[in-house]
Amino acid sequence: MNADRIKIECDEDGFHLIIDGDSPCEGYTASIVDYRITDPEAFYDHVKAAIGPWLYEREQARTEALREPKTVLDSGPYDMSSTKHPRYHSTHADLWDAREGK
Repeated sequence: MNADRIKIECDEDGFHLIIDGDSPCEGYTASIVDYRITDPEAFYDHVKAAIGPWLYEREQARTEALREPKTVLDSGPYDMSSTKHPRYHSTHADLWDAREGK
């Protein structure tokens, strides 16, 4: 099932998880499914544990990119020591040419 939109609504009956997306099973035509959340604390703890590390890592990457924009953006997605880095071969060729006893 792919969800186009997920939201949590609150009413006098408690909290509800509303998922709007593909039909949840074959033969079921509705695209919006409403689940009543019976234990909101457990639901929150589970969401925080499942998504929290990803959000933390994303925020750390953003902070690093803002702190050193040239280093992060110029190096691209590859580490300088990776053979896939655009400047790897030219850097090593320069080092080879500059060696002693050449």
